[in-house]
Amino acid sequence: MASRKSSISNDSDVSHMYKELVKPYVPYAWTTPTMSFFSFAVPMLRAAARTYVILAIGIQIVWIVLKN
Repeated sequence: MASRKSSISNDSDVSHMYKELVKPYVPYAWTTPTMSFFSFAVPMLRAAARTYVILAIGIQIVWIVLKN
């Protein structure tokens, strides 16, 4: 009698199939929103910091001009 694989052959095949199914989705699900958030948030924070510094310098200049 020829040996044939059953529908669920053994645990290693099932775990390999599970890993192949989960592998594309788990890193995508965990890293992509975080990376897209930081790739958006970090330039926005830098731009906000630049804007704040420019605004603070402008307010100081206006204050000095108006005070004199």
